[in-house]
Amino acid sequence: MSYTIIRRTLLLIGISLAAASCATAAERLVDRAGRAAEREAGERVDRGVSAGADAAEDAVTGNGDDAAASSTAQGSSATGTGSATNGTAVPTARTVSSNYDFQRGDRPLFSEDYSSDNLGDFPRGLELVEGSWDVVDVDGRRWLRGTGGRGSAFDVVLPEVLPERFTIEYEIMYSHNNQQTIMATSPVDRGWNSYEGTLIYVRNIQSGARTPAAGREFLAQVSRDILSDPTPVKVMVDGNHMKVFVNGRRVSNVPNAEIIRSDRIHFQDVYFSTPDDPIFFGAIRVDAGGRDLYGALEREGRVTLEGIYFDTGSDQLRPESHAALAEVGAMLQEYSDLKLSVEGHTDSQGDESYNMDLSDRRAASVRSYLIQEFGIGPARLTSRGLGETQPVASNDTPEGRQQNRRVELVRIDR
Repeated sequence: MSYTIIRRTLLLIGISLAAASCATAAERLVDRAGRAAEREAGERVDRGVSAGADAAEDAVTGNGDDAAASSTAQGSSATGTGSATNGTAVPTARTVSSNYDFQRGDRPLFSEDYSSDNLGDFPRGLELVEGSWDVVDVDGRRWLRGTGGRGSAFDVVLPEVLPERFTIEYEIMYSHNNQQTIMATSPVDRGWNSYEGTLIYVRNIQSGARTPAAGREFLAQVSRDILSDPTPVKVMVDGNHMKVFVNGRRVSNVPNAEIIRSDRIHFQDVYFSTPDDPIFFGAIRVDAGGRDLYGALEREGRVTLEGIYFDTGSDQLRPESHAALAEVGAMLQEYSDLKLSVEGHTDSQGDESYNMDLSDRRAASVRSYLIQEFGIGPARLTSRGLGETQPVASNDTPEGRQQNRRVELVRIDR
């Protein structure tokens, strides 16, 4: 074999290896970009459905002209070649979305952000169970720091036993990859591996729900790097149906969870945390689930529909509205003789005629969605916009204007 042929052969081999290396690097970049997009999408949705004081809330069922630009994604998605939320390759020109359908309960039971506590103290709003915990400031935010090692725990004491429907929200931050925590809806001793109910299990590799006594796990893979920063954990329970969300991704969807209801929420450090490797809990919030829509309609004849969001200045429903609308659709399917009027309302900000038109179009949009997505007969639903004509609170305060921007369901078969 001549020297020229050998040289060409080696050159072709080198080109092939370089191309493979570039492809591998490109795949890593796509995967990393996909994870970043999933995280940002989840955070955008979370901001859209969280407390009503932020700018996104101004887009709820009113004129919302001064609201921030809304999210157009529900949960996380990936388009083209990349990775779906379960690690499966995404075919070109397809979109795979995780259904981020968390909806906070509407009756607050407990809220703690440590703002009323002195740094270095144990929070007065919690009950110490075991270990060493103190309130600290991290980058301008209050956190509860645990340094007492395995088994360290504290309880949230509620004013009542958890109802059938409830939500729990908290933040977690770990200082190394081996740390893990559990959250349970009743007290847990150090033998948590024999806990009879279903608990929430959060760690870097996998997070989700577990029923240790029954040997059942409902876990999803989680990126190893997400818990190095503040990570939101959200739990939504309806009867024995439990959904768990970590960092904007749904990691468990368990229709037959074994939920023990008590007047306590138990948080526990599973592995060792030390002063050099502490564990951090952020703000904690517990809410009772929303009202039974049909029961409220039976009693009152009308009900405000929580969790309906529109693009700013538009009648386009945002994806995070789908969970609330699914509840209405299921109710209409169950009670086939029920007829409703969908009414749109705004605050007094902006032009009166514009508000009237926008509220009318938004009410019509809700009606159309229920008809198209749930097969509800058009004769069972009407819609109308009332603009700013029927306020339920003062328009002189932000809180009052927020209450006035709403969608109401009204029985029309009486």
